[in-house]
Amino acid sequence: MVAPKGRRGCLAVSFFLSKGGRNTVILTTMKEKPLSSYLIYLSLVLLAILSFVFRTHFFYGISVAPLFIMIIIALYGIIIGGSSAALVYTIAIILEEIWLPFAILHIGATLFIGWRLRKNGQGLISHNFLYWIIIGIPILVLFYVVFGEFDDLAIILIQKEVTSTIVFSLLADILISYGPLNMYARAKLQFPKGYFFNRLMVHTSLLALLIPFLVYVIMNGNQEEKRIFDSIDRTMTSRMQAVENYLYKLPSNELYLLKQQGLIQSRITNQMLQMAAENTHLAIYITDQHQSLLTAHTIDSYQIGQLFDWHAGGDVVAEYKGYSYWLPNVEFYNELVGWNHGYVIQEKKLSSIGLTITIITPFSPYLTSLLHIYQPQIWVLFLVCATVLMLHFIYNRVFFSLLTKLAHSTIAIPSKLIDGKELSWPKKGIIEVDALVDNFRTVTEDLKETFNQTHRLAYYDSLTGLANRLCMQKDFTNLFVQSTYGSLAVLFFDLDHFKHINDSLGHSAGDQLLQLTADRLTKVCDEHCHLYRVSGDEFVIIVEQTDMENAQLVAVNILKVVSQPMFIEQNELNITASIGIALYPEHGESPEAVMKEADSAMYVAKENGGNTFSAYAESHNIRFSEK
Repeated sequence: MVAPKGRRGCLAVSFFLSKGGRNTVILTTMKEKPLSSYLIYLSLVLLAILSFVFRTHFFYGISVAPLFIMIIIALYGIIIGGSSAALVYTIAIILEEIWLPFAILHIGATLFIGWRLRKNGQGLISHNFLYWIIIGIPILVLFYVVFGEFDDLAIILIQKEVTSTIVFSLLADILISYGPLNMYARAKLQFPKGYFFNRLMVHTSLLALLIPFLVYVIMNGNQEEKRIFDSIDRTMTSRMQAVENYLYKLPSNELYLLKQQGLIQSRITNQMLQMAAENTHLAIYITDQHQSLLTAHTIDSYQIGQLFDWHAGGDVVAEYKGYSYWLPNVEFYNELVGWNHGYVIQEKKLSSIGLTITIITPFSPYLTSLLHIYQPQIWVLFLVCATVLMLHFIYNRVFFSLLTKLAHSTIAIPSKLIDGKELSWPKKGIIEVDALVDNFRTVTEDLKETFNQTHRLAYYDSLTGLANRLCMQKDFTNLFVQSTYGSLAVLFFDLDHFKHINDSLGHSAGDQLLQLTADRLTKVCDEHCHLYRVSGDEFVIIVEQTDMENAQLVAVNILKVVSQPMFIEQNELNITASIGIALYPEHGESPEAVMKEADSAMYVAKENGGNTFSAYAESHNIRFSEK
């Protein structure tokens, strides 16, 4: 399974990974942003490209390009982010730094994250994790199965791909949330000033677990690498020393026969080489000054006398303690796969006897040993990330959802109180949240009480408890709009000779008279009647869904109730009232017009001696206009 050639670098196996993270992100387009937006965008794209061009080549083959792509997708949205990912990975393919299927997989991750961010605006880490769980990992497994290479190496490559991108998504979310990009995000993406507590929780949790774990993995990995390389050194040094001692001890005649490619001597020497190799996968070659093969212990098809050049077909990519690390000149889809086909080579010239010893061992057994060390550690890292994300999800459902519900409950509290809506409070269960909810509930109850008092002062008469003129105007407008299928009747009336009573008996008696009148009028009104005290001794009754005949019946009842004797301060008072009646829409097309006609009719009733009612008539309107 070969693919575009990746640049092969030093063998130092340092464990670098990558990862990523959510809240409300309002996606915008490039045309909405100033020059600074273009500079930030171009810088991120350039860094993503340079991460392929100048990346440090560990045989894990990790590039930090996804980090910059995720920042772009979070800041600029799915269209710009997807286009940028396609551009960056196309350049990487041209530079032979990534294989096409893997590039498509990463572009797909970018589009999926962008789509999820556009849909609900949060969760860079969780969206990335979700993509690799439901799409990325199944495709990678299928890929390796189809090519017949689903082995330990394939598993660790899948682990590397998934875990590194999750780490990069964490870093991207941290840079957007707290780094210099946070100021840009707040200004251009309408982030609220400050930090999201749930994101801060997941970031600190992951960092608190990942940093010590990665330090341990790197330190432990370096120790294991040193142990493996020391093992290679001991094995090859001891074998080289054994072959060297054997050759130096050869009598001159046998050495001569060996150089002349004598068959018997070559076989004897080969038997010695087999014993020196001791079934350690070593291949040992002895050549003369002209690089002609004299004898060898190898599984390769070299022939005695054939020109031997171990450099052919590959490149030396690293030197370590006198050993050459050689990789075949073949295009591999991942550097780790290339190292699995590599060799460790030691060459030593014995100038005094004109021979050269070359020992070659495949790197794959040592790589397998190293991978067996790293594999469980990567699994632990992956499970740690998955566990933290699951706990974050549970935290959101249990804790932050309560805070969100509390926030929603406290939005526009005055409007809800005005509309009479019932405030819903989140269920209890967490002590701190319970205390916060109780405080909000107490404050809301106090606010409700204050609002009710203010509302009563604004819309109700403090003396009689009836709704006042302001409330009447508001209600009349609403009733006016709702009265599509019926008429409204307005009964405007005041008490006859109230000023005389007020002046003779005093204001206290006048107040008691108004209170008694209000109580009697309240008993007359049913659910279709709305009673108001609009000023002094003036009252208004608005009757819904009625006609002139019914309105006159209401007026008759009012006159009867008001005319009954009242006892105030040991004085019997006989009170009468004058009532004017007007209908909507017959007598006016607006609340003001109907009220004016009812007022005019009331004055007609007064002119007729009081203790009566007068319905609207055109002649009334003409007569009052002339006055």
